[in-house]
Amino acid sequence: MTDTDVTELVDRYGFARARDLVETKRAGERVSLDATRKADWLKEVRHAFELLDDAYARSILAPEPSNRDELEAWLIEKRLQESGSRAGD
Repeated sequence: MTDTDVTELVDRYGFARARDLVETKRAGERVSLDATRKADWLKEVRHAFELLDDAYARSILAPEPSNRDELEAWLIEKRLQESGSRAGD
């Protein structure tokens, strides 16, 4: 199973400081950051995108799959199997 809980992922990917943002968000829906914290987090976001750009540049994966239709059909079939249905039912 894929872990999508950001509080579980931040440490693994070197963004433990993001817990501060999570706590701020939990304090209220419309809580804002002061100018200093906002500037600090904008630096963090730029750093995160630099890491993503670097990982993309080093990736051996093709930008787009050459067998997209086949992959999509496989994914649909898997989802149908997991839901108890079958294609064409």
